[in-house]
Amino acid sequence: MPDDLFLLKRHRDLTPQSRDPSASSDNPVGLCATCAYARTTRSDRGSIFYRCLLSSADPRFPKYPRLPVLSCPGYRGDAGKPAEREHS
Repeated sequence: MPDDLFLLKRHRDLTPQSRDPSASSDNPVGLCATCAYARTTRSDRGSIFYRCLLSSADPRFPKYPRLPVLSCPGYRGDAGKPAEREHS
């Protein structure tokens, strides 16, 4: 059993969230959480997906980026302004 605990701890140490302070448990989404071009969609099962509006005009941006997004050339912060969010 101690070996299993070591492997579990080692796996957690290698996750991007534990390596980067900006991807903390307070902000597991990264830049998308405050980006003016991000919209959220909620599935029937309660999962939340972040869609990038820039993806419709620029192929460099994935429609649903892998989270957390730590750097993005299209990021524009909404400076605390409540963004319109889509929910389905």
